[in-house]
Amino acid sequence: MDNKKTAIIIGAGSAGLIAAKELKEQGIAVTILDSNPRIAGIWSNLPWNTYTLTSSKWVTEYGCYPMPESYADFVTNQDMIDYLVSFADHFQLTSLIHYNVQVKSINKNSDQTFDVVTNHGNHEHVDFVVVCTGLHGTPSIPEFDGINDFKGEVIHSSKYKNANDFKHKNVLCIGMGESGVGLISELAPETEKLVVSSSGVAVTPRVVKGSQNPFDQMQFWQIGRHMIGYQELLTSGLSWFYRKIPRTLKKINITLNLKFYSDYGVKFEEYEKWFPQALVPHHFHIKFWPKPMIENISGNLTRTSAPPDDIFYLMKSDQITPKGSVKSFDANGVFFEDGSYEKVDTVILNTGYKPGVCSIEFPNQWQYNHLDLFKGCIHPDMPHLAFVGMVRPTVGSIPA
Repeated sequence: MDNKKTAIIIGAGSAGLIAAKELKEQGIAVTILDSNPRIAGIWSNLPWNTYTLTSSKWVTEYGCYPMPESYADFVTNQDMIDYLVSFADHFQLTSLIHYNVQVKSINKNSDQTFDVVTNHGNHEHVDFVVVCTGLHGTPSIPEFDGINDFKGEVIHSSKYKNANDFKHKNVLCIGMGESGVGLISELAPETEKLVVSSSGVAVTPRVVKGSQNPFDQMQFWQIGRHMIGYQELLTSGLSWFYRKIPRTLKKINITLNLKFYSDYGVKFEEYEKWFPQALVPHHFHIKFWPKPMIENISGNLTRTSAPPDDIFYLMKSDQITPKGSVKSFDANGVFFEDGSYEKVDTVILNTGYKPGVCSIEFPNQWQYNHLDLFKGCIHPDMPHLAFVGMVRPTVGSIPA
């Protein structure tokens, strides 16, 4: 009788593949289910054919499987797909993947095992379930007053292909996250006018001044790797400082970045004008242990994006018009919170995604919330149910 433990991994992206490798090496029989028709998760679904990652390959690659030396410091979307395919082949994971299978529900049995129900009506009985559906499940579409009256085109960045589709148009980009900054940099030279609405995003350089080395490689790979054991303490400490003196610390941090890590010639006064919300406190939570062992640590941090090097030059040359938050739309344009108005033809929503986990029905009607999980990974009441790659790392793209 075969007593080998079994596991289902939901998702064949970067998190699912590393989870499969680790479980397989522990002697567990692994099956990988993915709703897509091919490997690589979000990377395989992007129509944006010129997309380049904002994190360098040094903090994006798996520690057990470095990216090829031929790859540039900031890899393309196709490079990422090829890398994940190569990883799956190298560790003999490809044959374990079942495509076009969507998990509908996970049912817990009295013996701590699970029945996983798919869209094909199958009931898979396993010992462990690892959810690796990622943070980019479905596009997040915010609601704006008057948006239904707007006569122009409105698309989410997930549908963006290339800048040629927007030549000589007046375009509004809402949001300036990690992919948004690359899209904006690519659009600016092609559009008639590019207006960017951004709130709460602090922009830092991609490369270190004078060396052209990736900023994240220096800050986290060369220095941070020696401080892994202190990561929680450091994060808690930073949250406390930001809570006490948020604006002061942010101003110091931004000023140092502009002075020592960039060749942009940008002054703090210009930066604050371009990103008026960058110094505004934003509430967030850090939680390392299941309740009630420790209370939530709350503080104020601002999201950070690392744009292509030319974005500051584009702003200084007025090829990008920065704005604050959107207030409402009319048929031909957009009103901003500062009272200004811009006439636009197209709106691109760089507004991120909702986690893919939201479409799965969990035991006991539990709704996914990473704050309920030990280390953002293990459910305390269901220790055989784990979530990998569902909490953003401090820097980098792959949770390994």
